[in-house]
Amino acid sequence: MTLPRRLAILHDSRDFGGHELAFMTWFPVILASPAIEQVHFVVAETNKALLQRLERFDDAKLSVVTTPFHKSGGETLRAPFRARYGRAIRKILADARSDLVLMLQGRIENLATPMLWLPRAIEIVSYLPVAHTGAHMGPSGPAAAAIDGAVHLENVG
Repeated sequence: MTLPRRLAILHDSRDFGGHELAFMTWFPVILASPAIEQVHFVVAETNKALLQRLERFDDAKLSVVTTPFHKSGGETLRAPFRARYGRAIRKILADARSDLVLMLQGRIENLATPMLWLPRAIEIVSYLPVAHTGAHMGPSGPAAAAIDGAVHLENVG
């Protein structure tokens, strides 16, 4: 492993939710790391909420790349046939000279297309969060407290 690394972060959801919000809480640590030379954040152009949050980062290490591609139903079955999407991701990574890819996903099957089309030599890290507070998932007040209580009981027991 050669340092510093050139990191690509792939996110192909049209939505902004709990796992993106959780990721944004520690994204500044990635940008501040001397082990990371460059970050290319690849985002579906329809994810306006994520793009707005990324605009807040004023860091020379960060470049944001938008694509018209996004996950869709049956992604794991469709991935081998989404050649345009796969080739686009390969080109973005080649142009950026990325040697490490972080898959920012909410479900394991998301990003199946990019994962299938990545160069074999590239290292992959998956950010697949499991637990969010109820408030981060959307509900507020009593509903969030009930969700958080149920998650806490499940993790303790």
